[in-house]
Amino acid sequence: MRQIVINAREVLQTYPAMVLLVLIFVLPYLA
Repeated sequence: MRQIVINAREVLQTYPAMVLLVLIFVLPYLA
């Protein structure tokens, strides 16, 4: 169970960063 919690925390920390990178790459095409 502890490993699952740690993995969930890592995903929650890395997901927003990935979303920001995607937005940075996509916004120029949408603008």
